[in-house]
Amino acid sequence: MLVKISRYALASFLILSSCNNQDTTTYKVGENSFVVPNIFLEKEQIPWLPPIGRNSFIVSIPSEDKKISFKASIEDRKDNCTVEKIRSKSMKNDACEGVTMPLSNETINSMKREGNETYWVYKYKIGSIEKIAASCSLLRSDEGLCVSIIPYKNTIVTIYYSDNNQDNIYNSRKTVTSSLARWDNAPH
Repeated sequence: MLVKISRYALASFLILSSCNNQDTTTYKVGENSFVVPNIFLEKEQIPWLPPIGRNSFIVSIPSEDKKISFKASIEDRKDNCTVEKIRSKSMKNDACEGVTMPLSNETINSMKREGNETYWVYKYKIGSIEKIAASCSLLRSDEGLCVSIIPYKNTIVTIYYSDNNQDNIYNSRKTVTSSLARWDNAPH
């Protein structure tokens, strides 16, 4: 019995180690390692997104219903959470401190939009403290581009999506964090 297990284990190891999986790319972002399917990677720089670097990558992830997709940049928290790079009471500051909006329908339903036609934010409350869930700017006459910044382990994730409804805040965070969890190559 011991010999059969050893042969089986050896055969499995040889099969797995001989596979050359060119369908994924591994990124080391700070202390995190992600094995990302290439179909989700943005290979070329997008002008309004942060530069793709050795400690970052950009993905485009379809929503669960496949009707829209979210772009997200994943960057090292240590590189982005310096005094020079963050303002207090900002989404980035909250992400650097590990604060994130609770993912619940109650939070989404209690959010309010503030601003004007060209720039607005979505705010929510944790207790008596008001936080920004997303900031948006007019992109075209009928659509805004929104940005939401959240922590994921030791990274800062900036999510970009169109502002056609408030549910995108919830859906984008849920979709992106579940994808990152699947791609996270951390030992479990």
